[in-house]
Amino acid sequence: MITKNIVSVIAALGIMLSAAPITSAYAAETATASVTSEASDGNVSIEQLVGQWKYQVSDTNYDVDISSKDNGTVVISKDGTYTYTDVNGKTSTGTVKLGFETIGSTTLQTVDFYEGSEHKFGGYYRQNDPDALYMGNNRISRLVRKGSAEVNLNDFLGKWKYQESNGGYPVDISARESGTFEISADGTYKYTDIDGNTSKGEVKVGDETIGGKMFAVLRFIEGSEIKYTATCLNARPDELYLGNSGRIRLVREADKKSLNTHAIEKMEAYSFFDSLFASGIAHSDEEAFKKGDISYYEVTDFSLFKSIEELKDIIGKKFTGEVKDYFMKECDARFAEKDNILYESDGRRGSLLFDTSEGVMVSDVTADKFTATTVLSNQIQGKCKAVFVLENGSWKMSSFTTGDFKTESAPVVNPVASVIGDANCDGQVDMSDAVLVMRALANPNKYGENGTATIHLSAQGRANADSDGNGLTVGDAHTIQEKLLDL
Repeated sequence: MITKNIVSVIAALGIMLSAAPITSAYAAETATASVTSEASDGNVSIEQLVGQWKYQVSDTNYDVDISSKDNGTVVISKDGTYTYTDVNGKTSTGTVKLGFETIGSTTLQTVDFYEGSEHKFGGYYRQNDPDALYMGNNRISRLVRKGSAEVNLNDFLGKWKYQESNGGYPVDISARESGTFEISADGTYKYTDIDGNTSKGEVKVGDETIGGKMFAVLRFIEGSEIKYTATCLNARPDELYLGNSGRIRLVREADKKSLNTHAIEKMEAYSFFDSLFASGIAHSDEEAFKKGDISYYEVTDFSLFKSIEELKDIIGKKFTGEVKDYFMKECDARFAEKDNILYESDGRRGSLLFDTSEGVMVSDVTADKFTATTVLSNQIQGKCKAVFVLENGSWKMSSFTTGDFKTESAPVVNPVASVIGDANCDGQVDMSDAVLVMRALANPNKYGENGTATIHLSAQGRANADSDGNGLTVGDAHTIQEKLLDL
């Protein structure tokens, strides 16, 4: 599970590419022309840049990735041409040229946009930040790939619980309540700690690229100081992680969480506890006693539980049915108590990992039961399909199976397109359809066919948007955009 979200400072060697001052929205910030050439192996190609990009500028004194406003769009085509549309609907066209520029000992990939022989704007492409082209050396403007980390403040309004890990374990395994955050529609927030003390500030919705992938982040600012940075993971829309260890988060109240989030929490809890029973926890090196041929050692790590009863209580809050029964037996097999001292047996075994990094698909939903299947296989047992039941107001994992479930689903009847391009099924084709397609591809758990968002893709919408009949892709969003722009 990726939870890194420290505010990164991407090296901005940015000296703006060649251009004289111009009057367009992309007025150049000065630069020296670089020699253009075809991209070499391992560098960007036109094909990798094809699609719609948002032109963004900073709307404050913060960097554009912290606080931005959209100032138009750039559509790059496979033939190396582009169309820029400003916020007033005015368009201009030209060609895209790729090149390299060496600054010191560093060679940078350049992406330049020309109208005829006139250089209009340009930026640097970085392999570790492939969805953004920053212009200039002060990070106040950029092109960002449409659909990348695309969220808005309305997705986060309301009250969130602020939780910290109760010990050295992931916060979703053992959490301690540390206050609440309330995010308002006017872009402000209020933090209330457990003692009732409050602080207020503003919230900025931006992004951060980690390991070549762009994530949406919320930055909580008091005055001019960024107090907290919280990362939004596509697969877990009801949680925001602070820090890079998975030990601090903001999480919605249980009754506000999606079924996807409930499923992922319990699946990851299963992986955690199965690993705990498989490998054990910290204990002394000296054997305390034996039961038959099994050696027992005194436990030294009490950050999660101090007794077998406490461990069983934690398990009972997350699991029921055969999963609970399995873990209860593991408790008795792995641990023992003598004179109020906790011991664990020696020995190791393999464990099961639910790969929830790309989320789950929810199905068979009733008032008190649903099924969730991991999108990805764990490469050993295959995908994991689990059943969850509502017990005493809480969703708990009851049972699961592993394998390839492609043949187990009921036959799918594909709808016939009614209005070509009408992804949101409102009877007309406009830019909101292209946006929905990109959102569904980037965040299927929220905007896909089983998404949690109020407006998400339907089976009919998918059929409408699939322009070539080869399945929904970014190319279908481009087709809608090109149709609207009469390209």
